[in-house]
Amino acid sequence: MKDTHWRQFEGLVAERLHQEGLRFELGPGRADEGIDVRAWDPAAGDDAPAMLLVPCKRTKSAVDRVAVKALAADVMFAGAQQGLVATTSSWSPGARSTVGVRGCPVRLDE
Repeated sequence: MKDTHWRQFEGLVAERLHQEGLRFELGPGRADEGIDVRAWDPAAGDDAPAMLLVPCKRTKSAVDRVAVKALAADVMFAGAQQGLVATTSSWSPGARSTVGVRGCPVRLDE
């Protein structure tokens, strides 16, 4: 998966959300402010805020606490219910700790 093109990885994440029954929007790929996929409950109106924000991290280095804190801030700013960091890598101990201790509305999926 680490050899997958970054745009293809984003598409795979979006497809997974679609399979879970969510309506999604794939970001433009550049200048997306770090949010690669936005997802909605299919029953939500067109003007409803996204319920899930997803940055896709196709990287070899572990996702750190800074990424988790940034996503938590984006979730609150956008009025989303949750954030999900999708990665081809792993989580730093600091990232896991930040989610657990602070109760961030962020899921960590590998």
